[in-house]
Amino acid sequence: MSKMDYEQSEIFATVYACWNDLLLSKKRVSEKAIIDEFLNKWHPDKTQYSEDRIIAAINWIKEKKIIPKGKPPKVSPKVFREEIPF
Repeated sequence: MSKMDYEQSEIFATVYACWNDLLLSKKRVSEKAIIDEFLNKWHPDKTQYSEDRIIAAINWIKEKKIIPKGKPPKVSPKVFREEIPF
């Protein structure tokens, strides 16, 4: 992982956290579920990454056999509130 650039490491860390959180929540883990968590339940800035890059990260994690095991703590995304204009 030391050869990853910033975006690659951010995608990896978020995919891993999404996957692990799904396991901890006893939800069905699938490529689609991980993508949904990544794009819709984390910081809105994550939507800049394409589904293809997220899928590539999922496949890389599987290939390297560093699959999450559903161990605590849960790394749920923070809830972002609308900016208050004062």
